[in-house]
Amino acid sequence: MQESELNNELTHAQREYHHAKSIAEQSAAEYAMICVKSLIAINAGAFVAVPALVEIFLEGDYLELQIATASFFFVLGLILAIVTAYIAYWNYQAHSHYNSAVFFSRSIIIEEKYDSENYFRLKDWRDKTKSEYDEEKGKYANRVNWTMILGNIVGIASAISFVSGVVIFTISALSQ
Repeated sequence: MQESELNNELTHAQREYHHAKSIAEQSAAEYAMICVKSLIAINAGAFVAVPALVEIFLEGDYLELQIATASFFFVLGLILAIVTAYIAYWNYQAHSHYNSAVFFSRSIIIEEKYDSENYFRLKDWRDKTKSEYDEEKGKYANRVNWTMILGNIVGIASAISFVSGVVIFTISALSQ
């Protein structure tokens, strides 16, 4: 009976683990893809549109400087968007490793509950292994947090770069 209970609880824990992992991975991936695609699209589109807009709105001695300055910010925004995508990948990987550590740590606790015959014989091994998984959880939890923060900062910097390019171009156009 105890073996059956252990298997049921382990199976339940595995289902919970896979469900939580799936939701976290899908959410992170969808969010990252939407944001990064948007950042890439607006910065690349603006960079491509600058020469046409310059011909329509701008003329004068500072034409090359205006194009170069606005284009610089659009290209910078594009590069930052690509860096954001890479950071989102790191975040995705950290989530995956964190969820694995949580699952294996929980499995050890469940086994301890039902394996009373071997509990004292394997106690040192289990304590050591659980401690290692707890360290893994802490390490990957920190990575998840830092990659999330860094990804948001770089993504915001990409958006600010885009807005800066638009403002520079608009000021140049209005000053004509």
